[in-house]
Amino acid sequence: MSFQTPRAEPPQCRPPLSSIAPRSRPFAATGFVHLQGLLDPAEIGRLREAVDAAVAARKRNDARALAEKSLYEQSFVQCQYLWEDFPDVRPLTFHPKIVSAAALIGADAMRLWHDQALYKEAGGARPTPTRTTPIGRSTSCAR
Repeated sequence: MSFQTPRAEPPQCRPPLSSIAPRSRPFAATGFVHLQGLLDPAEIGRLREAVDAAVAARKRNDARALAEKSLYEQSFVQCQYLWEDFPDVRPLTFHPKIVSAAALIGADAMRLWHDQALYKEAGGARPTPTRTTPIGRSTSCAR
């Protein structure tokens, strides 16, 4: 199944870094940081609903039984570039607070390699271990 859509232009992201920059020390020490409270729970709820609705819309014509899908498709439901087709998802993909996380590694910009919604399908196959490999196009969003 292929989805051909016109490519939208990403917004310019100029986030305020004041709430993120002080948290860079834990990232430097461990390579990760949990940014608890970065987004308001009500905002997370709205964004979750937007992503759920976008995935449902993208997958609405896929009536295959689980057994008819590839092993990967049995493990995950995956949709990419939702921000291009679903305006309610765009604020998540280019959220200024999320983009400002680039400051944690001392970056001047953050490159969005690809956005994706990745769901584990109930009753699906067990995911196989993978490693992240750069593929496809990317979208840059300068601070």
